[in-house]
Amino acid sequence: MNKFLTAGLIFFCQLVSSQEIALAKYAGGGDWYANPTSLPNLARFCNQNINTKLNTKIPTVEVGSA
Repeated sequence: MNKFLTAGLIFFCQLVSSQEIALAKYAGGGDWYANPTSLPNLARFCNQNINTKLNTKIPTVEVGSA
């Protein structure tokens, strides 16, 4: 009984939670900051067309941060 309850709870949590993607900021220049709307637009497109639950507020994380 406990196994079924645990499996059901895990399955339910995966259904209701959203996934997150982040923008990786790195040293040395580059174009990580070039188009601030590209990842939110991609997340919205995926949510509408392939039924994902991506968060459209994209955080920026620095490489090497904890």
